[in-house]
Amino acid sequence: MLIAGLDFTSNPTNSKKNTIITSQILDNKIMVKKLLLFSDFESLIEFFSKSSPILCGCDFPFNFPLDYQKEFSLKNFNDTKKLIAKFNKNEFKNSLRKIQKHREYGFKYTYRLTDKENFASSPVNVINPPTGLMLYEGLKMFSSLDCCIYPFEKMNLKKNNFFETYPKIFLKLYNLTEKYKNENHDNSDQLYVRKKYISFIKKVIRKKMQLEISIPSHIEKQCLLDYKGDVLDALICMTITLNLYHKNLYKYSLSDEYKKEGFIFNGLES
Repeated sequence: MLIAGLDFTSNPTNSKKNTIITSQILDNKIMVKKLLLFSDFESLIEFFSKSSPILCGCDFPFNFPLDYQKEFSLKNFNDTKKLIAKFNKNEFKNSLRKIQKHREYGFKYTYRLTDKENFASSPVNVINPPTGLMLYEGLKMFSSLDCCIYPFEKMNLKKNNFFETYPKIFLKLYNLTEKYKNENHDNSDQLYVRKKYISFIKKVIRKKMQLEISIPSHIEKQCLLDYKGDVLDALICMTITLNLYHKNLYKYSLSDEYKKEGFIFNGLES
């Protein structure tokens, strides 16, 4: 069983790639295995197709708020996936803007319950940040895979299983608020912060999960040197997924609202 974290972008390029870190539990040790970078969705989907079974935490929203589900007449998660299949990216963006155009200020970009609890962006934003487009591309990816999406579908550990994770709230809940990334340029102070956060992640795994962790030196170096923070975010998503798997959190029951909208794991669940 592979345990992974995916730092996701809705517009992958050679300079901004979808970033995955994979790991495996052997005895009482978590072994970080690979750092993988994907500049297109085809290669990302191919990776997941060939990597089953895998548990992967992803930093994008998996569904709409309830009021947008009502706007689109969605009755369940399968309806959401069917809706996504009808549109290309621009058509999807325009469908959201059409709804937002007729709403009063303050009600255009609504939130799921789990977004509010974790200070996450609205999953219907199309700019700054474009979380709605991440939702679109993420659901397109899911639809092309034989997989299970938590909490809408029952987990099957013989398949690929995906969970929603959020690196920023993981750090915030541990009172780690120093800025550690910049999309445009390197910053020596932030390199120091990334080093501190990597050490803290190791400590969390050792203390909270009672596991030793081994990170290959070249992957740890990339976590440090990647000033955009994508590699470190993937490591955090992997850590959150490790926690939910190690403690069987995916087996716990959730409220109906989470089952309809989705649920963000933040790494503090126990």
